[in-house]
Amino acid sequence: MPPSHYWTWRLLSAGFTAEECGSIRGIKREVIVDHAARALDCGWPLRPEWILGPEVIAALQAVAGAEDRPQIRPLLAQLPSGTTYEEVEFFLKCRRRPPEG
Repeated sequence: MPPSHYWTWRLLSAGFTAEECGSIRGIKREVIVDHAARALDCGWPLRPEWILGPEVIAALQAVAGAEDRPQIRPLLAQLPSGTTYEEVEFFLKCRRRPPEG
């Protein structure tokens, strides 16, 4: 039987938003972010915009710069309110993966 994060990834990869995925699966946002990070660890393709909004992605691109593994906690103060450590970690993990295709 596939792990729980597989089913979250399947919904996200099928085009459901993170919010829709949470509603369908009955899980909270932080679990979705965790499942997305686990899917990346498994090598399954994911895009930051499947989890993060454009405002957060733009802010992360601006504050993280080109550094491969920046310290996350100092970045949080420069990001939109409500952005979590795990979301930053997910974004950085996405950025380190080679592009699909």
